[in-house]
Amino acid sequence: MRLLTAISFLFCFLSSCGQKVKETFLVPAGFEGRINVIFNQPNAAPIPIEIGRRIYHIPADGVLITSSKLETGVLDQEYYFVDNTGKRTKVPVQNLNAKDTPIMPAVVYYGVTGVYGNSSDANPLDYAESIITSKASSDSIYSQAARTAFDETIKKKVGRAF
Repeated sequence: MRLLTAISFLFCFLSSCGQKVKETFLVPAGFEGRINVIFNQPNAAPIPIEIGRRIYHIPADGVLITSSKLETGVLDQEYYFVDNTGKRTKVPVQNLNAKDTPIMPAVVYYGVTGVYGNSSDANPLDYAESIITSKASSDSIYSQAARTAFDETIKKKVGRAF
């Protein structure tokens, strides 16, 4: 009986861990900075799904609020700059082990999730974060002033402090 229970648990655990989360981030052309998707916000729109992929339309301030739930699993993320005609240009994703900041804009930080505030809150602010940067913008993106301003944008959009 114990063996059957252990096998059942292992099967359930492995099947959930192996779930592939397919996501496409559509970012305004020329954007460099932090991207946060804030999940589980009741008055926000759900994330649209196209051909089995979640489509995140990232606004110019980098903060997208959605009523959809955060999904975890094996990531399959794509990033595109989108110009005012709707043309998509793929944004390169830097290997997480790379030590140098890219010369041209690239996704350098991705797949990170967390909670602003306390996870035991009645409405926790679950988020997923990415960063697009280049050598020219890196210092300003990672500055304390930029982080504080970004946090203020999130607070304003969700309507509360964390």
